[in-house]
Amino acid sequence: MIQPLKFFLQRYSHVNWTVADQVMVSGTNFLTGILLARFLGVESYGQFVVLYAILLYVNTIQFALIIAPMISIAPQISSKKERTQYFQGVITLQVLFSVFLSLLIFLLGSRFQQWYSLGNIQESILPLAASILLFQLQDWLRRYYFICSKGKTVFFNDFISYGGQIGLLFLFYAIGKLNIANALWAIALSSAIAFLIGILTENLRPAVSYALPVLKQSWRFGRDLLFSGQIYWAGSQGILIFSATMLGATAAGGIKAALNIVGLLNLLFQGMENIIPIQAAQKYSQNQITGLMDYLKKISLLGGLLLTVPCLAIALLSKELMLFIYGKEYVVFASLIIWQVGIAFIAFFRMQVFYFFRTIGYTKEIVFNTIVSTTLTFIIAGTFIYTLQETGIMMALLFGEVAGLVYGAWLVNKYFHGLKSYTISPK
Repeated sequence: MIQPLKFFLQRYSHVNWTVADQVMVSGTNFLTGILLARFLGVESYGQFVVLYAILLYVNTIQFALIIAPMISIAPQISSKKERTQYFQGVITLQVLFSVFLSLLIFLLGSRFQQWYSLGNIQESILPLAASILLFQLQDWLRRYYFICSKGKTVFFNDFISYGGQIGLLFLFYAIGKLNIANALWAIALSSAIAFLIGILTENLRPAVSYALPVLKQSWRFGRDLLFSGQIYWAGSQGILIFSATMLGATAAGGIKAALNIVGLLNLLFQGMENIIPIQAAQKYSQNQITGLMDYLKKISLLGGLLLTVPCLAIALLSKELMLFIYGKEYVVFASLIIWQVGIAFIAFFRMQVFYFFRTIGYTKEIVFNTIVSTTLTFIIAGTFIYTLQETGIMMALLFGEVAGLVYGAWLVNKYFHGLKSYTISPK
């Protein structure tokens, strides 16, 4: 009895550490959101949300062109030497790419104040650019650890990054210096420390000679994901900027507060993104489409069951949760939590559709899906934002997710039945 248990724990120890990492990262992100919302106030928190949405936007570019291709390509490389060369090429691209994006945001930052009347945010442009650069580098490192099944290593590296971020926020608050700019500096500094510690302990150095072949591979894989990522961001994070522009920064802060509470479910979603694409690629490599579908069906069933109870609990206790976590100032936004619970539940199943098409290389279908979803989201938001205000935004997000799921299921059905009215062409 003891021997089989010992074997099981040894074999899946990296998975246990991965789960622990997701608990820790989700918990610290949740706590960070609470601290910023309470310490900054609704309006300033709304301004921070808009700036953070920009960070998330450039991360969609990184994810499409570097992270997603790496997650799907690297597990299928059997030769240790070739895999090392591949990673050397990828880290080279990541460093160059992150430097370029951060410089671009810094140069464009002077015009940001002219585009959006969101208070004085000029002093936050430099820390925003720095946080983009360093957050992306640390994020690349943690994905590398996941691919290499270094669960324990990624846990401690993330603890330095995300735990350090909370420590710095408390420090700034204690000395009376916590503001939007310093919150971004906290992200940048903690990410920098974690990345430097991690990269210096790995036998992995940038190599320009391997960068070009990797760039060609990544572009072939990620070009459609790049386009779909922009559209998906517009329909998720971009809608916060839209609401801030139409209704003011306070509305964006209230919506984000509701998102943060449901963000407890990010434990599952982040775990999916770090594990499922890698496992899906391996299943597809071993057993082709049958193995892939069996795997995704099991994930959908298990995940749906795991989500049901917490979703119901959060929805029923929405007002109490908002009051307890954020205070009276945010209670007026409690009803938004119920909408967000529905959005998260639908989004889980939609992600399985994305994993399916990413694994088999039919990424154009993800583009079409995000176009349909985001278009409907903005049509509904534009129609109801002035009459229903924040509720109109949440309603738009919900119906956008539903449309994306229905259309995605239709595309999968077309793929399997090979209907002549629609032909899916791989890249």
